[in-house]
Amino acid sequence: LTLPSSNVADLVRHDPAGLLELTQKAFGGKAPGGMDGGYITPDGSSRLVIAHPSRPPYDAEFSRALDARLRGIGARQTDAWARSGDEDTRPALRVELAGGHRIAVETEAFIRRESIVNTVGSLALILPLLYFVFRSTWLVVVGPLPSALSLIVVLGILGFAGATLSAAATGSAAMLFGLGVDGVVLLYVSHRLALARGLEPREAVQAIAEPSKSMLLGMWTTAATFYGLMFVDFPSLQELGRLVGHSMVVCGLATLFLVPA
Repeated sequence: LTLPSSNVADLVRHDPAGLLELTQKAFGGKAPGGMDGGYITPDGSSRLVIAHPSRPPYDAEFSRALDARLRGIGARQTDAWARSGDEDTRPALRVELAGGHRIAVETEAFIRRESIVNTVGSLALILPLLYFVFRSTWLVVVGPLPSALSLIVVLGILGFAGATLSAAATGSAAMLFGLGVDGVVLLYVSHRLALARGLEPREAVQAIAEPSKSMLLGMWTTAATFYGLMFVDFPSLQELGRLVGHSMVVCGLATLFLVPA
């Protein structure tokens, strides 16, 4: 009530979400003075700048460029303070970035790192472990085959349809090898158990009908889980859900036809 009406209008325009109250504690318990596009504390030690980038947060290329630009500005300010020597007695400038664009950069880096871990875990650890347990070169060779074929087919269909995929979503699809090999192992173990019961090879193949239904249901249930990501407001996760979901559906069918054959 103590502010002039023009200042109230500026405050409402610059702070429609009530950030002023949320930042009072961070600014020493005192309300920062309003500025054009941000806030500054009464002692001038901290300033909150609200920027409105021209592109959406989850435009990964734009978010990386924006992050690099802002970090460059902060680095130049720090270098300028260092070169000033004893002439400037003020403390060094500390810049902290936040917001959807910064979150997008961090999230993409996290997904890319997880994709590498998934790739190493799926191929470099699971396949040798399968060989160590089952002593079967056939299982090591055929194990990743349905997953690889399904991924190639789905990527081809998406490419033919003109869909674009981020590097993070494509790299994360490596987790498909870890998900798809389970079905191959289930059918292989069921086949070996049938042979151990004294069944003929043709009868042993017929005996894996029920495990095949379970395998197909499990893979399609996993596909449904990834399809749920398509409803998340995050393009990279939407792409991941679409890619892995479609691939799991195809992988189930590929496993059903390739492994018994």
